[in-house]
Amino acid sequence: MLFARERDEAACSTRTQELAYLANAILAGCSIQSRPFTAQEASDAAVAVCNLGLENWPPHWLPADARRGSSSAEGEPALPEEFLVSHDLVTVFQVGWTVLYQGVCMYAAEQLIAVLAALQSDDRQVRSSLAALRTQMRRHWRAGAAWRARDAMDVIAILDMPAWATLLGLIDECPVIHAGLGASRRSGTRAVSASAFEFISENNQIASVREFMQSLPDTLRG
Repeated sequence: MLFARERDEAACSTRTQELAYLANAILAGCSIQSRPFTAQEASDAAVAVCNLGLENWPPHWLPADARRGSSSAEGEPALPEEFLVSHDLVTVFQVGWTVLYQGVCMYAAEQLIAVLAALQSDDRQVRSSLAALRTQMRRHWRAGAAWRARDAMDVIAILDMPAWATLLGLIDECPVIHAGLGASRRSGTRAVSASAFEFISENNQIASVREFMQSLPDTLRG
């Protein structure tokens, strides 16, 4: 955006209008933590998702000369500085949202279903609640809306409060990184603020989500 502002004021103005449109769309049609977005949250989410889209822009959508140019840290072709002069942010947002939906929400739900299948408890009520959660999560995951099983996830709080808060953040209509993700890795930490979260804007955050989900079986077994 800085490059666009310096090189093409008209393009920068258009991108700014697109960001406002995306923020309004999020505000009107999406929820976070089972509640409406605030205006600031919607704006922050739009920027974060667009950044994620830029990091995951399909290489085959780039011109041949750009694909032969410099590469990012992941080995993918780096986007040219002038990218946002000629590319709209709505498409960039769509790329980022797809990554967020598939690589965070649906991924975390699928992994949780697998974890629940092997999770044991000596408490009969806990066992029953875990089975009910797995049934609901599997049904809504198959329907493509895993966050609709959020109400059944309270049983996870009995096993590990930070893990529960983290999972609620990940398996949501707009997935976020909750502070519980870090807290679940620190022995003795059992309380985190419900409002302590950050929007997912970078691939390294998604990598931390995958690490968390891989460690979840041990976390929930205590």
